[in-house]
Amino acid sequence: MIKKSILTSIIISSLFSNPIDNISTGNCMVPNDIMLSILMCESSPKRKLGYEYIIRINGKSNLKKAEEILKDNDLKKISKFVYDCKNETECQEATNELIKNNITNLDLGAYQTNYHYHPSEIKNYFNFQTSYLLACKYNHENINRYGYSWKTIARYHSGTTALNDSYKQNLIHHYSKILNNKTKEK
Repeated sequence: MIKKSILTSIIISSLFSNPIDNISTGNCMVPNDIMLSILMCESSPKRKLGYEYIIRINGKSNLKKAEEILKDNDLKKISKFVYDCKNETECQEATNELIKNNITNLDLGAYQTNYHYHPSEIKNYFNFQTSYLLACKYNHENINRYGYSWKTIARYHSGTTALNDSYKQNLIHHYSKILNNKTKEK
């Protein structure tokens, strides 16, 4: 068990442009390679893997209202729906402001956990370790409820068939990359 944890930490570190130190995976019942696959699916292509200072506004109807709310904040808009809030404090302040204005369909942090469906303390989303644990908890609940399959793991993104199928294919693609990396390292 210890060897697996050490190997996983090395693999995770090698995939990050700036390694994230002190990843404790001991409390997660979901295999690390699955969690890393999800992280790869959820990461912004404009930021390093595991970058935790991201807020995504979900739903076109929320976009204009969110833009108005966030216009005075020092956030960097990196795409139509995605903001880089640069640090934990800025992220928490911006998220609290959005929630106060009834915008709760937000994907937050490195694992892009949806606040509306998985509420937690705001600070938990913007710290890599707690973001990881929130994502793990949700995945573990899904596995217990629906059984262990790629379709179940893809429920992390959506239970809707079309969205689930697309995400599932993306997960499998990233998982294959991870396995290929492990094979090359041996």
